Amino acid sequence: MAIVHDRANPRADLADAVQDFNSDDYQFIAEQVLPVRDVRKKAANYSIISAENNSGNDNTAAKGSRLNKIVMMAEDDGYKCVKRGLAIDVLNEDADDYADDYDAEVESTQVLRLNNLINKEIRVAAKAFDTTVFSGATKFTDMSSAPWSDSTSDIVAQLKVAKIKVWQNCGFEPDSMAISYEAFEHMMANNSIMDRIKSGVITMDLLAAVLAPMCGIRKIHVGKGQANTADEGQSYVGGAIWSPNYCLVYKSTQQNMKYPGLGWSFNWLGNGKVTLGVASYGDASIDGITVQEVEYRDEKIHENGRYAHLLKIN
Repeated sequence: MAIVHDRANPRADLADAVQDFNSDDYQFIAEQVLPVRDVRKKAANYSIISAENNSGNDNTAAKGSRLNKIVMMAEDDGYKCVKRGLAIDVLNEDADDYADDYDAEVESTQVLRLNNLINKEIRVAAKAFDTTVFSGATKFTDMSSAPWSDSTSDIVAQLKVAKIKVWQNCGFEPDSMAISYEAFEHMMANNSIMDRIKSGVITMDLLAAVLAPMCGIRKIHVGKGQANTADEGQSYVGGAIWSPNYCLVYKSTQQNMKYPGLGWSFNWLGNGKVTLGVASYGDASIDGITVQEVEYRDEKIHENGRYAHLLKIN
């Protein structure tokens, strides 16, 4: 028998609760690595102005002659936003029992949001450290013979190798890097790095700000997110989302296609017929409501990884 329930209705109040949810505590970096680009079509083709335009064509023109004509080149690609979302039941009995402690609808919605953010983080981390995309000498270097876990390894020199590779491959200087929390801890314990600082006690955020220009980039994104790997009903077993074995050095992406970079996270804005965001519907079978959060996303790496270089660091 088909499951019948009320149509999901948008919930502005619960959407506000999602906005109030402080995901900074979990140090998610997915949308810093692949910035969100809102789109009005669920699936479409798009073009990126390619590095081949940086060709320096001869612009010498003799008196009375026509100017040499050039052609703008672009790389065509496509995206297809896929439905992503989760739902959670809020029983009337539970809402009443815990009313003095918390708002069951609000807290359930924030748990929903957290799980959706973890899923997004997992998808982006997998793409950022994908050795099938970042392969070959121009996009991948194995530095594991001098691992970051060894405090004597020259991390700054390794990053310079990656930076030069990106610059040679696309003509742009990389300005960002993405690493795991464990890899960043190795940076903090690295002899050559700490010898350059020697400023006594320093916080992690301040160290990240200091290390970035030392490594010749603008921003270090440290992925500290974890996902519970235990089966449902079992005690929490945390697993790092971002692998400690890789570091991605890349040119960050701007909204303007004149300045291509690593990639985008396409976000479909909907067509008015599909319920997006936070919504709820009544369900008599559970004597309560079901809250859902739905979005349509597609995370894309531009031009098969041209704007980045992946280091194997452990």
